[in-house]
Amino acid sequence: MLIAQQALVLLLLMTLLWGIFDATVFLLARRWNLRIVDVSLYIGPTIKSWIHNGVAFKLRCIPFGCSVEYWTERNQAEYPLPHPGDLKKFEELSLSRQIALAFSGPLAILGLSVLLTGWESGSYFVRGFHDFFSAAFGRPAAKLMIHHFFRMIRKGHEWNALGILAAKFAAFQLTPVPGSSSFAAINIVVRKKTGRDISDFGKKLNLGEFLAIAGIALYVLWATAVFSYWESLAKGVVPE
Repeated sequence: MLIAQQALVLLLLMTLLWGIFDATVFLLARRWNLRIVDVSLYIGPTIKSWIHNGVAFKLRCIPFGCSVEYWTERNQAEYPLPHPGDLKKFEELSLSRQIALAFSGPLAILGLSVLLTGWESGSYFVRGFHDFFSAAFGRPAAKLMIHHFFRMIRKGHEWNALGILAAKFAAFQLTPVPGSSSFAAINIVVRKKTGRDISDFGKKLNLGEFLAIAGIALYVLWATAVFSYWESLAKGVVPE
């Protein structure tokens, strides 16, 4: 029962962060009259969808991640503008606004961390860059971090735990690895200057596939660490 409760708590907290992330990007894009075609919570096949003001809102079946899809040069044929108006394609925004959109989500999450943990969030955020890689490749360290996180919740410090989680989530999003906001911002600059995505420069080397696999591998390592922690917990072994 404890493991199931921990899994539910972790899912709810991560869903809250993904929701804030999506909402921030959505509202800023709306403020700049950018057309949004799809807002998704989680990944994988769609289990529930509805359309509001021309935007498809989707709940997907794999509880991980979120996304906001804009109207772009690449998908404009798939999403023709249903009525005249001043809605813009992503490429029509200035480079500074495109980059601001990429970073708006993680900065909102970092702001949440400051709100919940005060200026201590700065140290959690800075350590998050190191923790993301060191713990991912060192399972005992990852299990210990996970144990401390759930122990804080068990002691009634849920908001502090959420603040720490938010700081580390923001640190990951600002780390230039595939799937992060920072990587997306770099890709925006490269596309603006060259007309091509980063992956287009290494098609013969399958660079796009390599970057995707590298990003997925980091997620898998962390997921493995979480499940390994729960396996230890089921056996009565608690990290020290």
